[in-house]
This record gives sequence, C-alpha cells and structure tokens, in this order.
Amino acid sequence: MSSKATTEHGLSRRALFGAGLGRLARNRLEQLEALTGEERSAPAAAERGMGTAQLKQELRRAFGADGQQPFLRQLEPVAERLVAAARVEGGQLALDVGAGDGNVASALARRGAVTEACDLAPAMVERGRARTDAEGLAVEWHEADVEALPSGDGVFDVVLSSFGAIWAPRADRAVAELTRVCRPGGTIGLAVPVPSGFLGRTIALGREAAGWPAKGQHPERWGRYETAYLHLFGLEDLEVLDETLQLEVEDADELWEALSSPAGPLGRARLAKPDQADDLRDQVLRLAAEHGEMSGRAVVPCPYALLIGHRSLESP
Repeated sequence: MSSKATTEHGLSRRALFGAGLGRLARNRLEQLEALTGEERSAPAAAERGMGTAQLKQELRRAFGADGQQPFLRQLEPVAERLVAAARVEGGQLALDVGAGDGNVASALARRGAVTEACDLAPAMVERGRARTDAEGLAVEWHEADVEALPSGDGVFDVVLSSFGAIWAPRADRAVAELTRVCRPGGTIGLAVPVPSGFLGRTIALGREAAGWPAKGQHPERWGRYETAYLHLFGLEDLEVLDETLQLEVEDADELWEALSSPAGPLGRARLAKPDQADDLRDQVLRLAAEHGEMSGRAVVPCPYALLIGHRSLESP
C-alpha cells in the first residue's frame, strides 16, 4: 500500500470509471470477495437468517455490554492521529461517527471544533456523554445508525470515524451517508484496519468465531489499497496513509482482556459463544506471537490506514 495516494489517483479514477463508477466499484468489490473465497459463507448466512437488522441488533448488544473498555483506551492514539491528518481547525463543525465512548470526539473538541458524536449502541452514547462531560468538553451526542444519519445534507466541515463505520453491514450506504452530511469541499476521514496486520486478522478471527456472515460485511478489509479506493471512489484527492499503533500491555492475559472486552474485535465472539472463549484466546495469542513480542510485557505492532478525502465541490 502506498503511503500517500495523490490527486493524480483521484483524476485517474474519475477518468477511468466515468458515469458507471458506482456500479463498476460494486462489481469489483464482489470480485475481490470471490478471490478470497468469502462468498462461500453466504449460503450459511442465509440459513441462519442473519440479515442486516439482526446484525445491527447484535452490534448494539455487543457494544452495549457491561464492562471496562480497555481496547478503546488503546485506540486513543489513532483518534489523535486521525484528527491531525484531517487538519481539523477550531470553529469547524465536526461529526464523529461510530464514536464508541468518544476518542475522536474528545480529540475534535480539544482542537476547538464544534463537535457532535453518534453511535449505534445507546450504552456507548451514554458512556461517551459521561466521559466528555467529565472532561469538560462540549460534545453533542446522538444515538444513530451510520447507514441513516439524522443530520441534514452538507452540515459538517469534517466527518470522521475511527474503526466505527467499518462495521456497517452495507458499506455503500455508510459511505453515502458520510458523504451526504459533509459539505461540498469538506473532509471525510476514516481509520481502518489493514487486513494482513494484527488488528485486521483479529477482527476476521472474531467475525468468523461469532458466526457472522462475511458476505456484505468484512470490516477487516477496508485498509486494503484497492478496497479503500473502491469504497471511497466518490471522494476527491483521496489519501491512504500507512500508520502503526503499538499495542502495549503487561502480559498475554491483559492483551486477551483488551481484545475481548465489549468494544474489542473479539468482544462479539466472546459474548456470543462463551464456551469457546478458551480456544479463541489461544488462537489470538498465537496470532499475536506471530506479529509481536509476547515474552514479558506484550508489544504488538498493529498496522492500520487513514483514509482522508474530500467531498466533491460538484456534489449536488
């Protein structure tokens, strides 16, 4: 993956795809799924009857579960980096989507942005509101689905999401909504996992262990270069920035507790199938050993990508 995709890429995308951009992008994403064999899980998903509504309900349940949020604390540096990369300025109207308990919202407010935040899980909204209130930060919180945001068209100067919007069952609808609520010329930015990195592989492990269908929802793949461009083909001057989060914990036990906490990538699997938790723990610790240092204090480098682009000035 290139560390930066320049305006030249944006121009070539527009010239290449033209008026059929959306249809061709969706077709190419389906081809990528076929190349990885993910389409094979579609019949099993249909048998389970796990549609979009059920997936969202499962997300609400998982993210709203009681417990500490150590994984969210580990992601705070990502939020700071995302806000910096988006070049947020004081006085801008900003929205944090899939906000969790407010890592990005807090970073935005500290920069002086007029900040709103939303999350699918009501419990996360309450936690986020309590957190930003306690920190003395002015953030307006809402319960909202990224596929149907309650804001009007073109309201925000900046629309950001750190490992949040990637969980939408229908990526095309999520991107359409992120774009709709951003003003023409405004900035849209996402922090996303790299599929070959530790976070990407852990998200895939958790998704598979929880028995969720891969068809239509594979959040671990957003950070693949081609997938990123196909998801965000409508943005101008799209940049794909390579970053690395150093996941540091005291030991393997603390790493497991962070990853399997309610908002962690394994939280949904641990909640859905508690009897398989020991096997899941062994799998993720073996994975961590492949990527980092597990003797004594655990340090696992986690590559991720920042996707930064702008809504076209020509947007209706």
